[in-house]
Amino acid sequence: MLLTLSTTHQPATDLGYLLAKHPDRLQRFGLSFGQACVFYSEASAQRCTAVLMLDIDPVGLVHGNGENSAGPLARAPVRPVRRNRRIRPARAL
Repeated sequence: MLLTLSTTHQPATDLGYLLAKHPDRLQRFGLSFGQACVFYSEASAQRCTAVLMLDIDPVGLVHGNGENSAGPLARAPVRPVRRNRRIRPARAL
């Protein structure tokens, strides 16, 4: 997924200051559901464009990235329901 943010406000490279990212560097971040990458496709005094690229791992999104960790979309394990002997089903009238 790509998200672009552009400005033509003078000086346009102030966008890097607002986002706290240097326009000449490629920034990568590991996330629980994949990777994020921030870079500038265009950085001049007239126009600046920042790009956020998300590389989402669908398997990691469901299962998590650790052995025992649950991802944000993981379900609780299905357990059989035990019937208590003291609780009897209602009888039909």
